[in-house]
Amino acid sequence: MINKFTNMYNLSKTLRFSLIPYWETEEYFMKRHLLDEDKERAKSYVKVKEYMDRYHRYFIEKVLNTVVLNNIDEYSELYFKRNKSDAETKKMEELEATMRKQISKCFRDYSVSGEKIYPLLSKSDLIKKLLPEFLTQEEEKTILAQFNDFSTYFQGFWENRENIYTDKAQNTGIPYRCINDNLPIFLDNVKSFEKIINALPQDDIDELNNTFEGVYNTKGQDAFNVDYFSFVLSQSGIDKYNGIIGGYSNSDDSKVQGINEKVNLYNQQIAKSDKSKRLPFLKQLHKQILSDRETISFIPENFCDDNEVLKSINDFYKNIKPSLEVVNELVSEISNYDTGIIYISAGEPVTNISNKVFGDWSVIRNNWNTEYELTHKKGRDEEKFYEKEREEYKKIKSFSISELQRLANSNESITEYIEDEYKTLFDNIESAYKSAEPLLSNEYQHKKSLAKNDEAVELIKVLLDSIKAYEAFLKQFCGSGKEEEKDNLFYGKFAEPFEEIKKVNLIYNKVRNYITKKPYSNEKLKLNFQNPQFLGGWDKNKEKDYRTVLLKKDGKYFLGVMEKGNNKIFDSFPEDAESSFEKMEYKLLPDPSKMLPKVFFAASNTELFNPSNEILKIREKGSFKKGKTFDLNECHKFIDFYKDCIEKHPDWYKFGFKFTETKDYADISKFFREVSDQGYSIKFRKISEEYLKDLVKDGKLYLFQIYNKDFSEYSKGTPNLHTLYFKMLFDERNLENVVYKLSGGAEMFYRKASIKNEDMVVHQKNQPIENKNPDNVKKESIFDYDITKDKRYTKYQFQLHLPLTLNYKAIGNGFINEDVRVALKQSDSNYVVGIDRGERNLVYACVVDTNGKLVEQIPLNEIKADNGYETDYHKLLDKREKEMDSARKSWKTIGSIKELKEGYISQVVHKICQLVIKYDAVIAMEDLNYGFMNSRKKVEKQVYQKFERMLTQKLNYLVDKKLEPTEMGGLLNAYQLTNEASKVRKGRQDGVIFYIPAWLTSKIDPTTGFVNLLNPKYSSVSASKEFFNKFDEIKYNKDEDYFEFSFNYDNFPKCNSDFKKVWTVCTFGDRIKTFGDPENNNQFNSKSIVLTQEFKSLFDNSGIDYNLNLKEQILSKDDKSFYKALIGLLSLTLQMRNSVSGNGDIDYLISPVKNSKGEFYDSRNYDLTSSLPCDADSNGAYNIARKGLWAVNQIKQAEDETKAKISIKNSEWLQYAQTQND
Repeated sequence: MINKFTNMYNLSKTLRFSLIPYWETEEYFMKRHLLDEDKERAKSYVKVKEYMDRYHRYFIEKVLNTVVLNNIDEYSELYFKRNKSDAETKKMEELEATMRKQISKCFRDYSVSGEKIYPLLSKSDLIKKLLPEFLTQEEEKTILAQFNDFSTYFQGFWENRENIYTDKAQNTGIPYRCINDNLPIFLDNVKSFEKIINALPQDDIDELNNTFEGVYNTKGQDAFNVDYFSFVLSQSGIDKYNGIIGGYSNSDDSKVQGINEKVNLYNQQIAKSDKSKRLPFLKQLHKQILSDRETISFIPENFCDDNEVLKSINDFYKNIKPSLEVVNELVSEISNYDTGIIYISAGEPVTNISNKVFGDWSVIRNNWNTEYELTHKKGRDEEKFYEKEREEYKKIKSFSISELQRLANSNESITEYIEDEYKTLFDNIESAYKSAEPLLSNEYQHKKSLAKNDEAVELIKVLLDSIKAYEAFLKQFCGSGKEEEKDNLFYGKFAEPFEEIKKVNLIYNKVRNYITKKPYSNEKLKLNFQNPQFLGGWDKNKEKDYRTVLLKKDGKYFLGVMEKGNNKIFDSFPEDAESSFEKMEYKLLPDPSKMLPKVFFAASNTELFNPSNEILKIREKGSFKKGKTFDLNECHKFIDFYKDCIEKHPDWYKFGFKFTETKDYADISKFFREVSDQGYSIKFRKISEEYLKDLVKDGKLYLFQIYNKDFSEYSKGTPNLHTLYFKMLFDERNLENVVYKLSGGAEMFYRKASIKNEDMVVHQKNQPIENKNPDNVKKESIFDYDITKDKRYTKYQFQLHLPLTLNYKAIGNGFINEDVRVALKQSDSNYVVGIDRGERNLVYACVVDTNGKLVEQIPLNEIKADNGYETDYHKLLDKREKEMDSARKSWKTIGSIKELKEGYISQVVHKICQLVIKYDAVIAMEDLNYGFMNSRKKVEKQVYQKFERMLTQKLNYLVDKKLEPTEMGGLLNAYQLTNEASKVRKGRQDGVIFYIPAWLTSKIDPTTGFVNLLNPKYSSVSASKEFFNKFDEIKYNKDEDYFEFSFNYDNFPKCNSDFKKVWTVCTFGDRIKTFGDPENNNQFNSKSIVLTQEFKSLFDNSGIDYNLNLKEQILSKDDKSFYKALIGLLSLTLQMRNSVSGNGDIDYLISPVKNSKGEFYDSRNYDLTSSLPCDADSNGAYNIARKGLWAVNQIKQAEDETKAKISIKNSEWLQYAQTQND
């Protein structure tokens, strides 16, 4: 199947090389100070970005002051409505989207003198037109002018700034800030002000109106009408509004009171004795995007030295101290506020409260479920009912504190927990600052740098950690921000100080990054050689403009850069047949549909190409191209004209085009395609080495060897793919039918040395050094030369980034899902590689055949490379993670785990790709979007996403380096098995990869499909009796010497999604019991339990004769301890996966159900060569593969494979798993 997937679409790739100065190049480069101009431009780049942001702020202000929103009244009516329906909530979201779009459209449509401004913000017009008119300082205009011909520097910055105008629900967007952030605050204030204006003395209201009317031309009370919102979109409007709320200072430092100060006086004087009369405080609006909301004046962009770090921390603490005290007083009295309208954000904050206050992570969720099930009808489809239950819970964005207290149904108090927890956190901050104050308040004079002073770092970290913990605790009170009713007396006091405390994240990250920064820097400087067109392309006719050429000599390649004023040195040059040097002659006919008419109909070329009147009329009518006026006969005449012109062209005739006969073209597109495919050539001409030496010696040419380790004379083994791609650019086999095309737009960089001589870490020669891989038989090595750590950073380096196009002639659109489905349907044999993140294995792979038989299982903890070298990555990563965890706790710098993880992922990807080719297989892997619940998995979500990304990228263009280039999978016939990277994954498929929900793939009996849906838990004696009464039979089987629990899943709530209803669970075998050990400070411990013996012991001790009617005797008991023990043993019986934490040797899967062979599946009876999974991780990968096979079968059975449903429901999976082995 996969042999059908070559040459599917083209894609771009950038190769990266170092450049080594050749002959006298380095001397001239340094002597002429060529870095200086680019260094200055790099410094100016930072300044010009600020000029641009200044203009953006000006533009934002101008536009927002013109916006009048149309849907505010309708939105506010819904916002204020209590007990909103789902339809009304959805309508609010639609109105938010509508208003965001309205604001975004205003930005895009804003015009000055008939010209729209927005499109100019991401073009050179911003530099050449808008900013020169906007800037007033001549010095700034001079700095800006440096980029008149270098506007491409800002491409990434412009793309970033485009995002702030988006109408999408992104918190970095201006429309989002206006509608999603500030509108709810504004409407809350409208509601609060109704109470304020009715309670404050009229004199206070009159004073506010008169004061602010004189300053802002707005009466204070007018700002709190719904219609006023359009006036607070811009930063100037926000400032006025916030000034009315919080007051402002005059130039003489006298303070003008705002509404909140009037409210505070009222609450202290009039409402002091009657708290029910207290008035709510108003909340200030968030600053507009780019209006320095997160800028803290005492925190620099980058720290210069240790003293600046310490001063910034101290200033930050003093700045937030008043906010800490305000919130401390507020939260310490939270029980005095209306906890029915103070909220806790849904999700982790709720589960934390559930656990910390009530001793169980799930008590609140379980009680919510119970209430839902009592008030909603289940209907026939219970799976759908419980799915709906989960969806409804997820919709809840926040719970009031009172609601949580009610749901918990406990005497333990949430408000007491909050007050106690908050006091502890506040005390931690004060204690931490007291310890750190001498360090922070005095000049740093320690011999060690701050980063290497462990005691000082610990003091700083404890302080910032304590403030971060405090901020995280406060954040839960933010709720969703859109609750129907809030205690604005609480939130009015809370909002402003919390905004200040939130800034801890900014200083925390900056300080941590300063302390833990690497001893080297990857910062590089873009080089231009005083040429804005530098490296713009390679065409021979444009060499004088780009001033660059490529050369080769004896398998080595070189970049030549012509000195300014010497750009004609390759117009003609002495050839030398004996010379090893050759110069590249590159020709390209770009975009024929535009280039051919541009050249052939140019006025300057009329005499050469001489288009007839008939041809000119055809062109004018457009009858040569598809459309209403298309005429095939005239199209053919037009094509013949183009063919004749190409033969006359002084350069293009050299391509030697071989065209289809004109009569066989159905339209002109195929002709243009042929021109594009053949209008590319690379040739080499011999050039005198002495000539090149003289050019370099005279300073007319800078010559650099293009280099990576594969070009070293000591290089061994197969070169890396980037080297092979590069060499193939010039290979005759490629040039005969171009697959690899050299593209324009290369870049050259300079990276300075960042490790000083005195800071170099050198391992002396002839001294033993420990090998990093603990599995290496050779535990240490000795070298007869010095080894310098991070040696590449001890000296400067030139770098070249070289773009190329792969599969240059391919015409596919990059989306191959439908092609894969067609191929699967036509294939007789379909293998599936299942991939799972294991609990004991980082990644596990299993292969199943067309019939679902397990043909290979591959644990991927240990990777054996192609050279036979084996590495236990599990052990290495575990060791490094422990080091990293220790380092994080102390902010120490250690070797990054990133490279190790990427190395491992790369090896796993290689193994998976080998399996795909070996079995002609598709891939099934866990769908991260479906739900990522299991925290016990060894590979966390972020790393697994990276693995997924690297796998899809590898399958974009899969090459086996060992094959001949022309073979399937070789360099010139690479497999393309996933969609092009820029294509968004559609649904649950990306080419040959199918994304599978991982529900019940690991803990399922692979021979019967049994899964534990009972999940018994003790809650009470009565509930236990009700539970055991639902069993059809409970008995002791004398012949087999085990107990049997027979039941029908239909009798148990939440369990009827099971396909097979009737099961008999047996107490066969042993289980691992994990428990908190009171003798070991409640640390988890494990022990092996022989089930039947434990059941017998429990029944004997409880006076139960298990040879008689066992169910009847169980139900006659009223002892709590008995039922807790019985349910505990039944849970162990149903526990299929059994493992001992920290002991990788004990991890097995055992089923409590007999299969058709009369056996209980036990993974310990199988190994890697077996046809059943040999451990629990293998079982997970095996069943993911089987789910993938189910999806493949859906495609094969569908009438239209492109519309086949490949998303498997839970009930469908159980039916499949429980019938496949019959």
